[in-house]
Amino acid sequence: MDDRGQKLQLMIEAWHVTAFHDIPSEKVHEALLVIPEYRSMLADDCLPDQYRHERE
Repeated sequence: MDDRGQKLQLMIEAWHVTAFHDIPSEKVHEALLVIPEYRSMLADDCLPDQYRHERE
């Protein structure tokens, strides 16, 4: 998969986890924050303060 395909697959898998395994989306979001590619896809207001320096 190319970069775009990998990012899309990550989001699909995250959606599946929250939709079918009853894991709160907030917990999935917290767990995915360790992945730089995930953080790069987030809107500025969804990015926690400790990662804001990556956008400066």
